[in-house]
Amino acid sequence: MDLRMLIMASLTSGLAGIGYYIWKKALKPTLQLLYYDIRLLSTLSKVGKEKSKNYKVMSLADVFQASVKANPDKVFLIFDQQQYTYSYADKISNKVANLLLSLGIQKGDVVAMVLTNSPQFAWIFLGLTKIGAIPSLLNYNLRSSGLVHNLKISHPKIVIIDSDIDIQNNMKEIQPEFHIPVYVVSTSTKSCILPDFLSFDDVLELSSDAMVDPSLRKPLHMSSLFCYIYTSGTTGVPKACNIYISKLLGSLRFGNIIGICNSDVIYVTLPLYHSNGLFLGFNLALSRGATIVLKKKFSASSFWKDCCQYQVTAVPYIGELCRYVLSQPITTSESLHQVRLMYGNGLSKDIWSKFQNRFHIPRIIEFFGATEGNVLLINTENKVGAVGRISPFLNKILPKTLLVKYHNGTVEPQRDCRGRCIPISPGETGLLLNEIIPRFDNKIYKGTKDLDNQKIVTDVLKKGDKFFNFGDVLFLDKDYFVYFKDRIGDTFRWKGENVATQDITETLRDISFIQDVVVYGVEVTGYEGRAGMASLKLENAGALSKNQLEVLYQHCQKKLPTYSIPLFLRTQKEVYLTGTFKYHKPKLQKEAFNPELISDSLYFLNRSAMCYVPLSNDIYLQILHGLFKENG
Repeated sequence: MDLRMLIMASLTSGLAGIGYYIWKKALKPTLQLLYYDIRLLSTLSKVGKEKSKNYKVMSLADVFQASVKANPDKVFLIFDQQQYTYSYADKISNKVANLLLSLGIQKGDVVAMVLTNSPQFAWIFLGLTKIGAIPSLLNYNLRSSGLVHNLKISHPKIVIIDSDIDIQNNMKEIQPEFHIPVYVVSTSTKSCILPDFLSFDDVLELSSDAMVDPSLRKPLHMSSLFCYIYTSGTTGVPKACNIYISKLLGSLRFGNIIGICNSDVIYVTLPLYHSNGLFLGFNLALSRGATIVLKKKFSASSFWKDCCQYQVTAVPYIGELCRYVLSQPITTSESLHQVRLMYGNGLSKDIWSKFQNRFHIPRIIEFFGATEGNVLLINTENKVGAVGRISPFLNKILPKTLLVKYHNGTVEPQRDCRGRCIPISPGETGLLLNEIIPRFDNKIYKGTKDLDNQKIVTDVLKKGDKFFNFGDVLFLDKDYFVYFKDRIGDTFRWKGENVATQDITETLRDISFIQDVVVYGVEVTGYEGRAGMASLKLENAGALSKNQLEVLYQHCQKKLPTYSIPLFLRTQKEVYLTGTFKYHKPKLQKEAFNPELISDSLYFLNRSAMCYVPLSNDIYLQILHGLFKENG
């Protein structure tokens, strides 16, 4: 080989190497990002076309009436093997609407609903929307001060409760604090009504099923209230989120993104007082003229059996649901189902592929949002573990979604020397913020402006801008997919519920031998979210006595929903505060319930014994290795 050929070969090899390097480091990543952006723009364009044709400014009643007209004889709802058509649902909800009018309820009035999943929930909810009244959806597990607090927030004219005896007893206990009519709706054949309550069913029988005048729910705007849904967010006690027509219609368009259609049968096991069950199950189904299979409660053991029996095609989920189903023994029904789509939030990366492969689910769509939030991140690419994607390109043309650096242990973003927030780079974790544009700058919560201010960050990128602070930390990968990492405020999720630390703190402070309390969430192997743990400063330093442990459990059992009762306790001689006199939780969360890190007394809730017991090393090791089964 002569010198010239050798030089040419070297140049060719070098240029190939440079070309490969440019392709790998620059062109390929850029084209990959462009590919994801084009796919997302294509999806958004479909939603835009649908937006131009439908749902301009409509109430849920208007959307429902369109489905009734198109599908009068189609099955709308299946519950306990009973089937109800769209036409039947229309007539029974007309009866509810006319009854409410006769009780003096009109547009803008608030009616509190404390109901389990049932057909009655559907009829009452639809009846309220037909007259423009505002449903206030309370968690039926609430009791005592928690129930009082939530009722006082919304100022309802009447309260409609479930005939479940526990729900009636909970309402009976607090009734002296209110002078509001309480109606009981029968949700089972064995129902009885406690004294001083009124029968909703008796007066409903006398009501007309004639259609109410649609003008009763007018005028209607994007900023008109639709309902109240309660959430703890990441700060303080539960708050009533203002859910506007704009959010309702936005959630209905979500169905176009995920491909829900008229022929779908949607299996709804999530509670309808939560946004997931209501918006992504109930409302989405009726907007498409689909069929809802509604369950009073989720059951992992009957999940696939139900899916086969009712020919279910789509299932909204939360992560806990998937984990419970995956833990069930193998059955023949799990391979005979017709489920083509599951969509929801909280599906952990560690079980995603196992779940999808074992049960042969063609498509899983994970999303991330908040009831009071102003953006929904959606992972339409089946990217395992991701909750969505933040496109740098779309951030230039749409309201900005950012991940910014934050102060550890707080929901406060870090600022640079100019006083602006600091966006993170791929490979880092950051606090999720989303821009609030003037057109949709509505009040977030019912109540004082101070409640809203806790969730708003200003001067983020420039002076005068305004962003919603989710209080959640997400990880950003090289392709701008995002992954949920932690919730860092004063709430945590357990058993699919938002748990407010302040509620638990106030409940425990009522106990005479407890001087101070810090409540926080801790991770438990094999479970989604965090379990409740309380660090207690006692009046008399030392361990809790057996009697004190029993008193503590009985008090929590009476005052708190089951999911809010702390699973773990520890004692501390002093409660440590930050320089700004806030509880220092990060250290406590890091130590969790590890006996090797904690010299104080540790306790564990033994539900079968109905009391707290000392946390032994054996119990700790069982929990550590995922052998612990929490039945509460």
